[in-house]
Amino acid sequence: MSRSHQGRAAPRDGCARRWRAVLAGASQAATIASGRRLTGCNDVQVMSARVLPAENAAQVLLAKVEAQRTAAHELAVRQAWAAFLDFAAVRFDVPDEPNADGLLYQFGIFDFGGGPAFYLDPVRQFARFDDDEYIQVHLEIQFSPSNDLAALGEHSEWWFSDGSIELSDWTQVISRRSEWVILNELIPISVNVYQDGT
Repeated sequence: MSRSHQGRAAPRDGCARRWRAVLAGASQAATIASGRRLTGCNDVQVMSARVLPAENAAQVLLAKVEAQRTAAHELAVRQAWAAFLDFAAVRFDVPDEPNADGLLYQFGIFDFGGGPAFYLDPVRQFARFDDDEYIQVHLEIQFSPSNDLAALGEHSEWWFSDGSIELSDWTQVISRRSEWVILNELIPISVNVYQDGT
């Protein structure tokens, strides 16, 4: 699974910059890997006209995922994807350089140490100011592996804000891909929002 752009590999395990929130039940707060608590998701107000610091991107995505949550504890994959698309439209402060703000749509069956699972892992990647590193914000949606999911193989596809394709056109193409017929019938086993660096 491609975790970064231009050959940089994002760390898979915990690091000081990583934010993780396992969205289970009706949890309204997220816990950072260090043990500190983030403010409640409903406390994050996103103003579309404001340009937000990229360091706050995970909180913004988490708030949007929580806003999609139904009264039941299960978050459907389409709701999670809608939250990601909403997040993709939020403006963040990034350097004025090529590929400074990008989206990665990726999926496949992988084993990151806990046994194989199917991962649908859309990522938003931001360039940092005065640094060659990137910030990556993941919406990692896991499913139990199955023959149908295995038949999908692996896929990754980038979009960048300075490219020739409009965001709305790219997201329409992704949203119409054939794997959604299968994914829409499944309940994720977990939905994780986390931020890390490359």
